Amino acid sequence: MLDTHTSIYNISEVEFLIQASIESFKGTFQPTYLLIKQHRVTGKLYFCKTTKYDPIKYLGSGKYWLKHIKKHGKEHVETISSILFVNIEDCVRYAITISLSLNIVGSGEWANLINENGLDGWAKGTTCKQETKDKLSAAQKNREPDTEETRKKKSDSAKNKPPVTEETKANQSAAKLGTTHKQESKDKMSESAKNRPPDTAETKKKKSDSHLGKKQKTGTCPHCGRVMALNTLKRCHLDNCKLKSITK
Repeated sequence: MLDTHTSIYNISEVEFLIQASIESFKGTFQPTYLLIKQHRVTGKLYFCKTTKYDPIKYLGSGKYWLKHIKKHGKEHVETISSILFVNIEDCVRYAITISLSLNIVGSGEWANLINENGLDGWAKGTTCKQETKDKLSAAQKNREPDTEETRKKKSDSAKNKPPVTEETKANQSAAKLGTTHKQESKDKMSESAKNRPPDTAETKKKKSDSHLGKKQKTGTCPHCGRVMALNTLKRCHLDNCKLKSITK
């Protein structure tokens, strides 16, 4: 039996989210199953919806959840709750209530990255009060840290990742072109960086060891002719080279 927690949202905010979800939904509502899936090996939970005929065979579509079950075995996924809704308001009300009361985004027990509204994930364009945002932020900061076993699994997973292709790099770069941060966000990032504790001797050694044996890409400065690593070349040479004015 799943324990529910007191929602950080008040009744008026929940009602707003329910109505906003229904009003922003552009499709035609179909009979919908709201499901809770669980991975038998890891215990990870996932809350989702489907309009498919057989909800038990439906595995879910969340990015993190799909990566999780691919890594730990899709055959271990089971459905621990399945409810059919034929009324849009009943479906949305139940989905949002469960999402918030169980804190499916803030809790490490769940694989959901966004709350479920039973329609299209979450009402687009909805905003929360600053007080609610502060509570959500505090909930994230107070999450229990990963265990040593979890950290090791994450580390091993990162080490075994295939290298990113040049095509993927180009797509990622193109997606970020033109995006800017608000001044408020810049100030927060700056303050966070200033208050970051210095690396320990152990961390410095790990960083150093991780680069041992790696051959860095190099380039040549057209102004002074020096050959060096690309990161240094871009920072201190090319357009920033002291000899640039002389070689013009």
